Amino acid sequence: PGVRQIDDTTNITAAVAAAAALGVRGIKLYSDLSPARVAEIGVAARAAGLALWSHAVVPPSRPDEIVAAAPTSISHSDQVIWSAVPSGGALGDRAERSRLIATVAADAPPLQELYGAMKRRGTLLEPTLIVMQLGSVVDGRFGPLGEVQAWAVAAARAAHAAGVRIVAGTDAIGLRI
Repeated sequence: PGVRQIDDTTNITAAVAAAAALGVRGIKLYSDLSPARVAEIGVAARAAGLALWSHAVVPPSRPDEIVAAAPTSISHSDQVIWSAVPSGGALGDRAERSRLIATVAADAPPLQELYGAMKRRGTLLEPTLIVMQLGSVVDGRFGPLGEVQAWAVAAARAAHAAGVRIVAGTDAIGLRI
């Protein structure tokens, strides 16, 4: 009952009220939400006294559009790369993400703008770096970082250097290495 698919006909205020009635402490955004819907959910969550957590990108909503909704935190530092896509550009394609990661520094101007907005709004970054490294574990030890993982580490460092607070996430709860 705590998971809802939101579409253009969903009454956001009623959906958030139903979540609050279940006793939840926050709303988590995952995918397929327009910037207008993200903003509407942010307003409704705050009005209900709930936190708003989100992936850094919720296609078609870009990281800057997510941060504009004033979430408590955003997750997955590799996803902030989508701030470098021109407005209206497609989000979520792995080949495009790889191209961007290879060509855009983690402290490039569009990312600095995002980090600045996060700092001003008090949005936390939960980078999920350990989860990104799980594919490199051999005999209980982490191997070298791949390109995406190294970029995600650089993004977390750049965000921290810009004044964004970094927090540990929960994607790896119960993980035993």
